[in-house]
Amino acid sequence: MTYGVNDFARYTNEHGGINGVELKVIWYDVGKTLDAGTISAHKRFKEAGVVFEIMSLSTATEMLAPRWQKDEIPALFVVGYTPAMIT
Repeated sequence: MTYGVNDFARYTNEHGGINGVELKVIWYDVGKTLDAGTISAHKRFKEAGVVFEIMSLSTATEMLAPRWQKDEIPALFVVGYTPAMIT
């Protein structure tokens, strides 16, 4: 999935970006477990001014859903959703 996101950003930027705005992808490997690294990555994204987050780990998505809502950062989970992910 990460390669696909990076490829999309590169392709989009090579074709003028989105309305002239280039995409910048920031990526952190938070592993497969739910820990402080997941929260730290979200805090780094927020501090960097991201406008969107993508997650592929259901437990992390459930944990971060309230933070995304509070921080007004849209997010996408790339597998099936659980009720705890819907805000």
